Amino acid sequence: MLLIDDEPDVLDVARQFLEGTGGFEVHACRSGREALAALDAGSYEAVVADYAMPDMDGLDLLREVRASFGRMPFILLTGKGREDVAIDALNNGADFYLRKGGDPSLMFADLARKVQQAAGRRNAEEALRGIEERYRLITDNTADGIWMTDMDLNVTYASRSILAMRGCSEAELKSMKLSDHLTPRSHEKAMKALGDELAPERLSDPSLRPSKVIELEFKHRDGTVHLSEERITLIRDAEGSPLGLLGVGRIISGRAARRNGFDGEGQDGTAPARTEADRRMGILSDITRHDILNQLTVIGLTANILKQRAGDDRTLRQLEILEGAAENIHQQIKFCREYEKVGSSAPCWQSLAEVARHALGAAEERDVGTAASLGRWELFADPMLGKVFDNLVDNSLRHGEKVGRIAIDAVLEGGDLMVDYTDDGVGIAEREKGSLFTKGYGKNNGLGLFMVKEILGITGIGISEDGVPGQGVRFRIRAPLGKHRERSG
Repeated sequence: MLLIDDEPDVLDVARQFLEGTGGFEVHACRSGREALAALDAGSYEAVVADYAMPDMDGLDLLREVRASFGRMPFILLTGKGREDVAIDALNNGADFYLRKGGDPSLMFADLARKVQQAAGRRNAEEALRGIEERYRLITDNTADGIWMTDMDLNVTYASRSILAMRGCSEAELKSMKLSDHLTPRSHEKAMKALGDELAPERLSDPSLRPSKVIELEFKHRDGTVHLSEERITLIRDAEGSPLGLLGVGRIISGRAARRNGFDGEGQDGTAPARTEADRRMGILSDITRHDILNQLTVIGLTANILKQRAGDDRTLRQLEILEGAAENIHQQIKFCREYEKVGSSAPCWQSLAEVARHALGAAEERDVGTAASLGRWELFADPMLGKVFDNLVDNSLRHGEKVGRIAIDAVLEGGDLMVDYTDDGVGIAEREKGSLFTKGYGKNNGLGLFMVKEILGITGIGISEDGVPGQGVRFRIRAPLGKHRERSG
């Protein structure tokens, strides 16, 4: 703790009391300037400052701390009759204020409690932010909707799929109350369920992590309503204190409609064959993937909490292995979901320029230069053609190490259209080229390039790689006659 007061006797007594009864390690400063220098040089759990100091009063110090050190817990000590100072302190972000005077032992005991409370709240907030960031990458690439709230039911995180389902931005979503998200009937249903599951006696038992599955009607900003199955679980920090709620949901009505009967029409106007067994297996795989992802989320969050408690490097390494295994399982599930779609819909003509433009956007967001010379060429390919170029760009960004430019070009060679994807990264070693498109081979899960080959192969389009190691990759996509055309006009 950093304690600031310009009165040396008060400073010394306060330091001794807090170290002796509060279990704190106290660093004492006699001015605001000295305190700012100490904050620059070290790390502190909280700042406690007197208001009346000559060179910089407590309010000025508070403003400096908030501007330079963010949400560090800050408690201001004021004299009696200074309610105006107390109000200014709270308006400027102080966690608490405390009036001097009365029994010193009672005042400092109260101060110790407030410091512990402010530091605990900050640690809980940081733990929640850390969990959110750690899993944002996973959740933003998961079709099911994932969200988090604090204990006041304010939304603190929403995955991209949630934003798409709701038709609003993350900022808009966070500004809304729970009743804004749900129909009146579902809001009443949710409040009753949460009231039962989050009863005080259940919250006070750190061994309990209440979880509830509930069907709710969510409102889209355009006025439509969709039904979603939500699994809502209480999140606790390393000490078992409640942090907030985690929700994982999937739309019911839309998915059931897609699975009920046919997926679309074939080129002759008839629906493609899909047996009852296929349909049932599709439903089962959806449910199974959803349930496994729920359990993986629990495993990941639990591992994160246990890492904070771990007291030795061996335990930390074991927990990191557990997290890595959970992430690998997640990627396998993601692959299964995408692979199930390959060949499930009829091939169609697709503009190479449009597909490439979408994929190259990810590179441009990373300040990687891009170029595309694709004219009006179209490929007759599986509807997942976009995934081909998404995967190629992702590979460049992940493994190219020094990629500064990505280009996609198309040129006729004999009767075939050659679509060349190139970058200027480290390229691919000769020893790896033979196994490049084999399932399971690669630096991550080895599924991306296998998927690329499978998608293209649906309509007889081939792919190979002949880049020079050390100079970048060159993937060559060969579309034979009948699988490419130049759009007129």
